Amino acid sequence: MFWKLLASKSQRPKGSAGSLPKGSEKTVALLTAFFQRPEHQWIRHNRLLQNRIVELLIKLPHEDLITFIEAKKAVLAYSDGKWSCTFSRTNNESVILIFPNLFRLFLSAEFPQAQAILAHEIGHILLGHNEFRKSEMELQLEADAYAMGLGYGQELLYALQEFPATKELLRRAEKLSDR
Repeated sequence: MFWKLLASKSQRPKGSAGSLPKGSEKTVALLTAFFQRPEHQWIRHNRLLQNRIVELLIKLPHEDLITFIEAKKAVLAYSDGKWSCTFSRTNNESVILIFPNLFRLFLSAEFPQAQAILAHEIGHILLGHNEFRKSEMELQLEADAYAMGLGYGQELLYALQEFPATKELLRRAEKLSDR
């Protein structure tokens, strides 16, 4: 499964059919280990969901992917609530809760918005937002910028429209529109 997604995202030279792009073997190994974690069984049971998460993860710079999976020991956990949130556990695991609304969005035609939300949450983890004290607005803008850097700015802007128009949300939308 990972091979097909990686192969479709790369430009392979003619005559290289069946071979992975350079460095892809490491990416496949990382993703395989990530999805084999017992905590990710709920994802493995839904191939469409898993493919759409993989599609996002392979957009991460390779070093970020390694940090996310190995150093931050990231876990995607299904939980009740709206959209998602991120926190760290005492065993140095970083957890992203996937709530029913986000789960359904991943399975819908608007799945790039779900990828944008997850990219934002991954940004919180990779930017060390659980370790530093900054204003909530700064943290949100930095995570938005990370998702935007992966190409999800417009999708994140669309996803934010689902929330009440607060001062913070309007500032975030303005920043996403400016870039």
